[in-house]
Amino acid sequence: MKYLPGHKIPDNVIACPDLLTACLDATLLIFVMPFEYLEPILPTIKKVMHPNARGVSLIKEIHFDQETLGVKLISNEISKGLTTHESVFPCGVLMGANVAKEIANGDFSESTLASRFPTYEGEDMNEKTRLILNNTDHFRV
Repeated sequence: MKYLPGHKIPDNVIACPDLLTACLDATLLIFVMPFEYLEPILPTIKKVMHPNARGVSLIKEIHFDQETLGVKLISNEISKGLTTHESVFPCGVLMGANVAKEIANGDFSESTLASRFPTYEGEDMNEKTRLILNNTDHFRV
């Protein structure tokens, strides 16, 4: 693997080069990319994602609004880009002092999920999302 030599991608991770196919009916979208590539892909994702989808941003960049000179929250930019006439797209943020190599090595790491996902069909989507990302062995959310 180019960025983590000596580590194998798990068998349950499947590469899909087609964005429409990868996001078709997705209920949870994880955003991990440079911010500059985000805006152009949001309309494509919006066409095919599940109507009750939610997102989590792992993007660790800071951007400023040229008009207000305030900080742009990337999660808000994702939410705006994926909100439809029918519903607001909720986007949380997962952050921690994590280094990819340490996580790949199985070293203990922790992160915090900040989210306000609505309840869906009686399920607490904040807790469900936390459990999806959590690995009790070495990565705690």
